[in-house]
Amino acid sequence: MITFISYLHNQSELVASIRSKRFANLLRINFEKFDLISQSNGIPFIVEPGSTDEHTINREFRTFNSQLEREGSLALKTILLLRKIVDIVIGEWSWLWSIRLVFFLNEYVPKRQPRLIIITGGPFLPFLAVLLLCSFRKIPYVLDYRDSFTSNPNSTWYQKPALLVWSLIELLIVKKAALLITASQAIADSFRCTSAKCIVIYNFPSRNYAATFPAPRQKNHTTFNEHNFNLIYAGSMFRGNNLSPLCKAL
Repeated sequence: MITFISYLHNQSELVASIRSKRFANLLRINFEKFDLISQSNGIPFIVEPGSTDEHTINREFRTFNSQLEREGSLALKTILLLRKIVDIVIGEWSWLWSIRLVFFLNEYVPKRQPRLIIITGGPFLPFLAVLLLCSFRKIPYVLDYRDSFTSNPNSTWYQKPALLVWSLIELLIVKKAALLITASQAIADSFRCTSAKCIVIYNFPSRNYAATFPAPRQKNHTTFNEHNFNLIYAGSMFRGNNLSPLCKAL
């Protein structure tokens, strides 16, 4: 049994979801026994292949949200406020999902007995949950880093007092992993990975999508003016970022 954990699997508009679906499809093809664990409103569940809504929810984990709805908006606002306070203190928003994931996996592992657990992130706090559970259960695990974690200047961890502590925890999580997968060579280099410990799988577009690109036009041979030229950036950008660093570098 191979178990794949992906928080953003059902977010169809995100690159993270597309990467997750590719991983899941390959694993289903190559392994007869395979489980995909994702979430709905922060509730862990096993994604059933071919199902319309793509999930079968563990009802026990719905109790918390149902109680909030019955108790009214005041209770809900209080809980949300407490969650924001905890988010600020520990610097990570996925702590509640990580706690639920630990309880879910604690029941899941004895029943399904996975031989390997693969988890993709961010969010990254579930990496710690998998480390603790796999160390206790003696199960190897694989990490898929779509982005940098503590070394990412755009991360919520950046310039926080807890940065050093979490950097050490991250190094431990990576060290204990059976394999590290990254979306870029830069992420792999940040961990000083050996080729046997780390592989890079880039987020290339699918062949079907690439086939829709128009054929390149004949290039016009013009003289390049180094003082006046147009810059075209085709792609997305993380919130709070702009092209200023690129323009300065040019």
